[in-house]
Amino acid sequence: MDPELDNVRAALVWAAEREPGLLDVPLARALTGYFTGRGHFAEAGRTLTAIAAAASDDATRAWALHGAGIAANESGDHEAAIERAERAAALFDGLADPLGRGTALTVAGNANKALGRYERALAAHEAALALARDSGDLRRVTISLNNLGTLAHDRGQHDAAREHYTASLRIKRELDDARGTAVALMNLGGLDNDLGRYADARAYLSPAVDQLRALGEPYTLAFALALLAEAELGIGDEDAAAASATEAERLARKVDYRPAIGLALARLGDLALARGDVPAAARHYQDALGHVRGAPEVARILEHLASARAGTAPEEARQLLERAGNLRREHRTPVPPADAALLDELSRRIERAG
Repeated sequence: MDPELDNVRAALVWAAEREPGLLDVPLARALTGYFTGRGHFAEAGRTLTAIAAAASDDATRAWALHGAGIAANESGDHEAAIERAERAAALFDGLADPLGRGTALTVAGNANKALGRYERALAAHEAALALARDSGDLRRVTISLNNLGTLAHDRGQHDAAREHYTASLRIKRELDDARGTAVALMNLGGLDNDLGRYADARAYLSPAVDQLRALGEPYTLAFALALLAEAELGIGDEDAAAASATEAERLARKVDYRPAIGLALARLGDLALARGDVPAAARHYQDALGHVRGAPEVARILEHLASARAGTAPEEARQLLERAGNLRREHRTPVPPADAALLDELSRRIERAG
């Protein structure tokens, strides 16, 4: 697709204006996979929304809206994602397509999770899992299991998260789904990072990075590299961590994937702090806050920034910790066990400083 992209764009414009009947379900789904796989989320949103408007049948319109909803989620416009997912779900209901409805619920669930609406997200993903199981679609089952795992992970339910991630990984391997296997490995690695089990995390993340590199998915690869950098730093391999975090930032900036940019910057901040370069650490953390999304990661960066500022600006550090604590309470996302000792020591330092 890459070398023919300009021709594809021209053909889509022509079809939308003159032959909308050529816009069909396979096209909408293939474009969704291509654009999201390449990290072209803005173009995905524009193109799939235009296809939905021009399509001559409800099935094509529904799948195009589904893809546009995924693009909106990845671009950070979660309210738009919910609106598109709800429109798609209504169309799938009219078509008596339970599998399609399940895909729309997945988009809505991910958007609600990003907005901190965990009960709505949980209901959406549980409903999507039931529909996938009833339909016998194992691939959709694995996606729902993964999403339920991330919900449990965010809320500190680590055993449940591991159970969901592991079940997803097992089926992904049975299906020989290379990308899905890499994502499941990445999630298990992220979970072990949060638990301070860095050697185990690296054992999951290294093959995930290799697989994603082979697939040529820069935005997912950038995210995996940032997680790998955390594991490498955790086991004391600072040079490897620096290389992974630097590559993660470069790849993420190339495709303008802000969540991965923020994650990479946060890991560069951790590396600078470990090396004693406190001003550089603070700069990286501050920059990361302008990119990351989601309460767990924002709170964590605020906490790490507080650690960098505690020595020279204890009052500022106290305020940063307070902001992080409020965010965690509001979204019911606890401190990862790997950071518990750091925060205990930080609180004592700030208290001693008055």
